[in-house]
Amino acid sequence: MTSRYSFDFSQYYHQRYNELILECLTSRPGDTALDCGCGIGILLPALEKRYQKIIGLDLSIDHLLQARARIRRSSLLVGDMAALPMAPRSFDHVICRTALHRLPDARRAFRGLFDILKEGGDLVVTEPIGDSRIVRIVQAQRSTFFCPACQQTRPPCQP
Repeated sequence: MTSRYSFDFSQYYHQRYNELILECLTSRPGDTALDCGCGIGILLPALEKRYQKIIGLDLSIDHLLQARARIRRSSLLVGDMAALPMAPRSFDHVICRTALHRLPDARRAFRGLFDILKEGGDLVVTEPIGDSRIVRIVQAQRSTFFCPACQQTRPPCQP
């Protein structure tokens, strides 16, 4: 895991961010999900708990190799969000977690995301901003949290 994501506060932040994303998604037996721009796979373990088939797509082979260490049954695919290698209407849930801002043509990417989404499916797109709801929530709860590494409730470690 890269050091950017390894310190306690970062892990807590991403856990809470994932929870907020999952609140936006429905869940039915047999559902399929695509984590588009999955990076090192921060969201994939949470998706594995809810959905039958999960694919993580990213342009970076290095990131996908790191994601492999986090997952049990998700499939990983090297691919470009601007030219998705999936059939139309193939996913119940499409998530693009803080990746869209990296693309030169967001409109084209959005069209692709909608194309692969089944009718009635969920599309969740999040983007990082300094004053986002998740940042405010994490800052408000930052005074103490449960640290899985030491199994104690304590103030978060500083990077």
